[in-house]
Amino acid sequence: MANKFYKLVYNMSAIAPLLIIFSIVWRIQNKSFAVCVMVILIAIIPSVFMLRLFSYAKNHLAQIRINANNVTPKDGLFFTYIFAYASPLASLVIDDINIWVWMIIGVAIIITAILANLVIPNPLLLLLGYHYYSVATENGISEYSLISKKIYRNNQELKMVGRIFDFLLVDLEGK
Repeated sequence: MANKFYKLVYNMSAIAPLLIIFSIVWRIQNKSFAVCVMVILIAIIPSVFMLRLFSYAKNHLAQIRINANNVTPKDGLFFTYIFAYASPLASLVIDDINIWVWMIIGVAIIITAILANLVIPNPLLLLLGYHYYSVATENGISEYSLISKKIYRNNQELKMVGRIFDFLLVDLEGK
């Protein structure tokens, strides 16, 4: 149960920039100020909660010894997400874009991220100096996501991790 809750909070906080940009676009289009405030609160509350949970989890997760076959940087994914986060801005330039359609697509993405074995890179953690890695292990799983402040140059450097949820690990040595 906690696993699904952490995943929900993590994914909701990962889409916070999208929600904030949506609320800015909503306001620029002279729409309701109340909706803007509500959407910003929907973005901020899970983000603050996620940062608190992440900080707590790093210090209280059980240490898991890991034998990594491969550790590959995934920070480049943030460039793709920048375009996704900026997508509501397109409605300011193109009149035929319906912001409600974008919102429905966003909700579908959120639901998919929660139900699938998917780890969306969280921009809040990037801003705090964390890096994302894809980790392949000896047990055959090749798509763990690892969050670490340490820069990994080879797979032998990674030894101890904690599991935040199914396929999201945090480096417990490079805190």
